[in-house]
Amino acid sequence: MLKRTLLAFVAAVLIGVGPAAAEYPERPITLLVGFPAGGNVDIAARQAQPFLEKYLGGSVAVVNRPGAGGSIAYTEAAAAKPDGYTLIMLSFPGNWTQLFGKELRYGVDSYDYIGLLTDEPFSVFVHPASPFKSLKDMVAAAKADPGSVTLAGAGSGSSPHLGTLLFQKASGAAFTWVPMQGSAPMMTAVRGQHVNAGVTTVSVSVPMQTEGQARVLGLMAAERWSEAPDTPTFAEQGFPVEWSASRGVAAPAGLPADVRAKLVDAVKKTFDDPEFKAFAKRDKQIIRYLAPDAFKAYAQAQYDMLADMWASAPWR
Repeated sequence: MLKRTLLAFVAAVLIGVGPAAAEYPERPITLLVGFPAGGNVDIAARQAQPFLEKYLGGSVAVVNRPGAGGSIAYTEAAAAKPDGYTLIMLSFPGNWTQLFGKELRYGVDSYDYIGLLTDEPFSVFVHPASPFKSLKDMVAAAKADPGSVTLAGAGSGSSPHLGTLLFQKASGAAFTWVPMQGSAPMMTAVRGQHVNAGVTTVSVSVPMQTEGQARVLGLMAAERWSEAPDTPTFAEQGFPVEWSASRGVAAPAGLPADVRAKLVDAVKKTFDDPEFKAFAKRDKQIIRYLAPDAFKAYAQAQYDMLADMWASAPWR
């Protein structure tokens, strides 16, 4: 009788303990991108993907959720379970521009900030057959016939859109903005000469120029870029505009500490990996790392900057 009672007790203890918890990640991780495949945010995500898999020891699937200037994906990520299986490639400042003048279900505190990976200036480019050889040519045409010059980019109220508004303010010209779902359809529109110019980051425009598919008229940067030394900045042409896009990995706020630590370690190791740096150089990505605390402070600063812009000149 005592033996049976002891065996029952041991069995109950074993059942209560159950199997050891599986180590994260035990199933595929989704990395959301709020824009179509082939655009600059998608390129940044897919560039990081194999290295995240390497350092996390699991599968990472890049999933595109285009639409509404990226806010469909940003909202989905903010609402997801904070278990480390849903990540988001945030793209600043565009992910915050959508918050102004709308009611959206995400904000600065909606995410755990894992690490910033890239930071690159915007640019304006045209078809190689375009009559515009410089920004001054474009501005002259727009002033001669206000609204006749069309510039396209990802979404209304997006980073490219705001960069265009800054250019418009600095030049005194009136352009017509043509919103697209992302960089990929914008490139198609410029290639087909359906619009006069495209506004995007250098990782998209400069490779097109190298391949003879585009002419980059200017970079919204403080100085020329070594990968495109013959391309002038906006300021050099008389338009003091500096505007860039930064991208990094985040997750829904509230991650378990051990999962967060593993993600932070994987993103930092991805940034430090020589092969990742080589791929970034090949694809004209400008890389920049920020650790979680600095990344969140940067995210807040980007939001505050846009709030000031919105207060003085709403973009919709």
